Amino acid sequence: MSLTPNAYPGLAEGPIDNKASSVVNAVFNPNSPFALPIGFPVKILLPPASQLLPVVDFIFNVSDALRFYGIPVAGDRGGIYPRAGSGFANPDDTFATPDNPIIASPGDGVRVCTQGRCVAQVGTIASEINVGDPLTVIIGQLALGVAISGDNVVARALQFVAQKAVPEEESYAVVDIQREGILP
Repeated sequence: MSLTPNAYPGLAEGPIDNKASSVVNAVFNPNSPFALPIGFPVKILLPPASQLLPVVDFIFNVSDALRFYGIPVAGDRGGIYPRAGSGFANPDDTFATPDNPIIASPGDGVRVCTQGRCVAQVGTIASEINVGDPLTVIIGQLALGVAISGDNVVARALQFVAQKAVPEEESYAVVDIQREGILP
């Protein structure tokens, strides 16, 4: 039995390949009512004049999805990638399970992978994800999912993920963030 519940042993935080990835220091929105889990897609906000680092927040709607900035891969509070079925389902469900994915509270520092390979949360309610599938931000799930025509492609899947029956069955997968634009 492993002492760590991390679903990706050896990858506690950070991108998969530092040499092939772009990671930016940022600040999680100080006004957010939620804590930030590892692997959730984020957008960039206009920072206050006193802030030198970019400010990031959750993506809640289609307009936000067009401002996709990247995937948080590390933060001031640590955080790990939870195992499937760990019970972690909501960004405000902080420290509820031993598989604690929280990496930042509002105002904390985070490291965001803006290009390259990392582990991201994926939503697989509509369909499974196959290697090479174009991925977009799924509004309402705070996750990446398979893109369809007209979607903004932000990454490619590098790992197969089976379809899930309910949204609480969250999954994480290796992705390659490469902003490709609108899928024809």
